[in-house]
Amino acid sequence: MDKSGKEKVGAASHATEQAVRPEDTTAVGKGASARPEAAVFQAMPCMASIAQMTAFLEGQLQEMEQSEQRRNKLMIAADEIYSNIIHYSGAAHVWLRCTGDGQSLSLVFRDDGKPYDPLQADAPAIGTAADEDSIGGFGIFMVRKMMDRVEYRHEDGCNVLTLTLARTKQG
Repeated sequence: MDKSGKEKVGAASHATEQAVRPEDTTAVGKGASARPEAAVFQAMPCMASIAQMTAFLEGQLQEMEQSEQRRNKLMIAADEIYSNIIHYSGAAHVWLRCTGDGQSLSLVFRDDGKPYDPLQADAPAIGTAADEDSIGGFGIFMVRKMMDRVEYRHEDGCNVLTLTLARTKQG
């Protein structure tokens, strides 16, 4: 790893160590299922920060007493979105907030990368012969199928993608 790579890893580690602070919380509102506030994860989007994002989200979902099935769906979706931010956005910062209101749970990703609405992407051609040019698009397709609602907006110079999973009778 070259010097700039080591500096990025070090900066990402420092940023994620400082990511969740009491002043970084926002009110979820009345009727929150597990807790009244949501912590915010913040990091430089790089491969070194994936483990910290995963640990942060696992902790949040554990505190919110989510079933294993719901945790798995949310973790898979979060990994896909976070990886896309790292590889394609050109962002210098990424934030993740996890909120719940008793009826649903939402992951809100915010990044300062180039504007991109993943919901405008064409659905991948499933069941056709794949060549190198047609590979891609399966991740957001999978996320959209797993979540009950996926919303995108661009505000204040940032991409904001919200993934929502409704509470079911089973969990």
